[in-house]
Amino acid sequence: MANRKPGGAALWDENIKVLSLNRRELSCFYRKNLPGWERAMRDDRSIGMIAYGLSGLSRTTPGYLLAGAGAVAIATGFLGFCPMCAMVGRRLPSPLIALARAGRCDPGAD
Repeated sequence: MANRKPGGAALWDENIKVLSLNRRELSCFYRKNLPGWERAMRDDRSIGMIAYGLSGLSRTTPGYLLAGAGAVAIATGFLGFCPMCAMVGRRLPSPLIALARAGRCDPGAD
């Protein structure tokens, strides 16, 4: 394949894509869809699932499956994002909309 520009590899500088993310974009990889009380409950109950799976059903396939499900539940509780809830369209209300309804901010002004 011939070089488009002399002195360099074919299409090298044309294929480089610069990824520039500002702080706001970095914090919005996912939107939380679990309220605080549910996050606390998931973390609390999943610790019990992991403990029972590894000690109560020790060295059995159901025990390992229960501990794995507890690990997934604790991860979703920690992150505040549940992929299955997102699939069915569950969302938390936006804090900007709540503030706008209270008359404390203008969500259109950015």
